[in-house]
Amino acid sequence: MQPETSVKRAIRRRLDRLPNLVLKNNPQRGLGLAGVCDMDGCWEGRYLGMEVKTPGAMSKPGFGLSEMQVQYGLRILEAGGLWMVTCSPKDAWDKLAVIGSDEYRETWIRDLRALKAAFEAKWTDTSPLKQQAAYKRRQKLKPLLKTKLKEEEAAQHDFEVRWRARFGRRKHPLPLSILLYGINPTDRETQEP
Repeated sequence: MQPETSVKRAIRRRLDRLPNLVLKNNPQRGLGLAGVCDMDGCWEGRYLGMEVKTPGAMSKPGFGLSEMQVQYGLRILEAGGLWMVTCSPKDAWDKLAVIGSDEYRETWIRDLRALKAAFEAKWTDTSPLKQQAAYKRRQKLKPLLKTKLKEEEAAQHDFEVRWRARFGRRKHPLPLSILLYGINPTDRETQEP
């Protein structure tokens, strides 16, 4: 169980008492979109996104938010929705009292824009030494990527040869090329004179 799970449960128990709030958990199992809020719902007729962090993560710079979480939260706020980062049921309860105010909204938009700019500056460092180091790393990876690509092509070719040897060309239900690339080899054969 992730550390945030117990915090989410406690928040749900506390906030489910409110009559004008509907919340649902968004389980993060690596299957959803990156940056999506841990909990979302509707508060007094407006969309509410809630990012739940442990108290230790909240004390980190940027509240422990990832770049995708910052972008998603900023999009919600700029679209007129409500968004918050919380670490406890009491913190969530207190923020719900002020979340609709323009001051709260503008403060968070300003802070998230600053975080977004910090993330962008981290990835677009223009110092010549860092650019040169990145170029050298890419040059070292090129031969590895080429050999990996050749290995994958050889494995695909071997699979197709074994499949055809076992089942024959006509009995092949879906060629691997259709599954992987959407190319039907029989179409090419029939088009040629």
